[in-house]
Amino acid sequence: MTNPNPPHPFKANDQLSDEEILIHVDDLLRWIGATVYECADNSVGAERDLAFSALHKAQLARTLMDILINRCSPA
Repeated sequence: MTNPNPPHPFKANDQLSDEEILIHVDDLLRWIGATVYECADNSVGAERDLAFSALHKAQLARTLMDILINRCSPA
């Protein structure tokens, strides 16, 4: 039987500050966007549509992260 919750191959450093975590998430989303854009740019048809859909989702995640940062920032 397959384990429904397999262990993750990587562990996150739980000692990071909130700011460091947000910086890493921002970097990851930027890299995802760049990678997916390159894949989409070199694809056609349904593959291109799927790649741009993934790019849109990464951009949406980044927008939500920006909203959260703005909410948590002192006025």
